[in-house]
Amino acid sequence: MFRALGDPTRLQIVGYLMCCPEFVVMDESGGRKEIGASIGDVCCRIEGTQKVTSRISHHVKELRIAGVIDVERRGRFMVCRINDDAARAIGEFAGSLCSCCTEKK
Repeated sequence: MFRALGDPTRLQIVGYLMCCPEFVVMDESGGRKEIGASIGDVCCRIEGTQKVTSRISHHVKELRIAGVIDVERRGRFMVCRINDDAARAIGEFAGSLCSCCTEKK
């Protein structure tokens, strides 16, 4: 998981997905439900006007294989979002880095 996050572009993708889920669907009760961002949205946010889709697709695939994000088809869109277990594991790891400061002497 951390190897996948070691690439700056992948880190940008994860940062975007953590802060900006944009793809919205209607749930069974008719309410709105945010589920993530389409790969097209990710490409536009990360690559800007260059739109090098094949490069973003490669990075999304690597993040998916590492278990950092989930990707699913919603109609004609591929939607990606942060995997909850991965987000929890990353948070726990980051929290454990501070343990040396809080140990009693």
